Amino acid sequence: MPKGYHHLTRDQRCQIFSLKSSGCKQVTIAKLIGVSKSTISRELKRNQKDGVYHYHEADMQSCVRRWVINKRPRHLLPSVKKRIEKCLKLGWSPEQIAGRLTLEGKKISHETIYKWIWVEKAKGGMILGGMAKNIRKEAQGSINEPASLIVRTSARDHQSLSRKQE
Repeated sequence: MPKGYHHLTRDQRCQIFSLKSSGCKQVTIAKLIGVSKSTISRELKRNQKDGVYHYHEADMQSCVRRWVINKRPRHLLPSVKKRIEKCLKLGWSPEQIAGRLTLEGKKISHETIYKWIWVEKAKGGMILGGMAKNIRKEAQGSINEPASLIVRTSARDHQSLSRKQE
């Protein structure tokens, strides 16, 4: 059995269906497929209707569950929001903030930080004393691809950088 958690594939579900239909026990199915017996038990419990396991319906439901869970909003703790605001005021990028928070044991994506900034901006709040106005969307790719977000720098930043290089 592989270490860690892995989703069942459509092929594995098909194997479960055929083995279950031929009368194999859950322990035998688990050994043949190479997963835990509790995985087989959970799969059958979730996806049996009238005592019959349907692998194609199970696979569709799995896709729906995965899609729904990825679309739910991420909630930031107030303490994390304050930390992010403080770092943004210091001129840190969301990527730098995400990296720092990860080092501190608080796993957060830079994309989550960008989304939070845009939500705050959409609410009309003056997030970070105008920090949100320094962030712009830059359209890339097709309509189906998400737009990337970048942080603008002011002309003063460019001047100070060019002086440092001299």
